Amino acid sequence: MIFDKPEREFFEIIDVLPGTAAERAGLRSGDRVVAVNGHPARDLGLSDIGTITLGKEMALETADGQRFDLAVGQILP
Repeated sequence: MIFDKPEREFFEIIDVLPGTAAERAGLRSGDRVVAVNGHPARDLGLSDIGTITLGKEMALETADGQRFDLAVGQILP
């Protein structure tokens, strides 16, 4: 996935790479992520995503209340 942070309150998914767990889970370009591994997006910068997900699952919560759990081995194709 490729993220941007256009506003303080959320990350926006810019692109989802084909064949990845993110694509299989249903994440799409334009989805707004409000929390990563339980940390509110408003408290995080782009560089924090790699730090808090290193060696762990990546749990994303979107603005519409959906939760996506992606295992580390599933993040890359």
